[in-house]
Amino acid sequence: MLFQVILFFLGLTLTGTSEAVQYGFFTSYDHQMIRIAKVPSKQSSSKGTIILLQGMGGFIEYYLDIMNSMSHKGFDVLTMDWRGQGDSGRFTDQPTLLYVDNFDSYVKDLHVFLSNNEEKLKRPIIFLASSMGGNIAIHYVHKHPKKIDAVIALAPMIKINTNPYPYFFAENAVNLLVSLGMGKAFVFGYEPFSYDHCIQNYNPLKNGDKTIYLRDCDILKKRPKLAIGGPSFQWLQAAFKASQDLENEKYLKEIRTPFLIITSQHDYLVNTEAQINLCRLLPNCQLQVYEDSHHNILKDVNSIVKRLIKDVDVFYVNLHKTFDSKPSQQMVYQENTP
Repeated sequence: MLFQVILFFLGLTLTGTSEAVQYGFFTSYDHQMIRIAKVPSKQSSSKGTIILLQGMGGFIEYYLDIMNSMSHKGFDVLTMDWRGQGDSGRFTDQPTLLYVDNFDSYVKDLHVFLSNNEEKLKRPIIFLASSMGGNIAIHYVHKHPKKIDAVIALAPMIKINTNPYPYFFAENAVNLLVSLGMGKAFVFGYEPFSYDHCIQNYNPLKNGDKTIYLRDCDILKKRPKLAIGGPSFQWLQAAFKASQDLENEKYLKEIRTPFLIITSQHDYLVNTEAQINLCRLLPNCQLQVYEDSHHNILKDVNSIVKRLIKDVDVFYVNLHKTFDSKPSQQMVYQENTP
């Protein structure tokens, strides 16, 4: 482990694939080990830094495809396994249970990570944030407004989709269950990770490319330490609490960072209307709706991922044009743009 840390910060390369990936660890604010990775720009010089903020249950290897794609576009791409998932520190005796005390711990870990590497990161620094990562990104730029130049939030977890139950009922039920000592239990409907369950769980209405999905199951079969079976009630309670700020108009209008929010029309995990409303309230936000995408846009079919990369390119070019200008409202609807 120490060897990997030294290699990461010296900029040397560890790789198990055809693409160079630099791995390492850092110690969080409360002495947890957090795993990190970097894919350097494949072009002669970097045109900026993308910090990929993972979704719930993600891990570095899960995102290497998009990291390599963005590095070929000229970006240095970095990511971290959030505490409690991937190869970062866990908090219960159930290794595939996702547990966190509160989302502020994610924000603090991210700040340590960025502060450790601040002088090495070429600007602009852009968050590419998926689902839960989008929620963390919003809280981070509110708390540290000068650290990040822009945010691209993909189906950000503003509000969890609690259908068929009303949101207030689900939130209150979770609070009750945690108060009764069930904080370290799996949310109903989830269970410890198993390879067979992973294979059987593929759903074309919920997941993207089946070949990629099954490949990821194979990765977890070989490296079960990276796997998450599902969230705990404590994690879910923390998610509900983290969403409260994102309904506060005053809180959101204080965020001046440029945003591009890409939402999936038929998202089964998070509330699409909450994402649209968020973009209305942010002072500097563009919105695009992908009508035919799934929740996890980064792992969708090839046509969706290609569209995403194109939209990131356009956003980056426009960001450069207005890099020194004052934020302004740029609410734009583009549905199903090829």
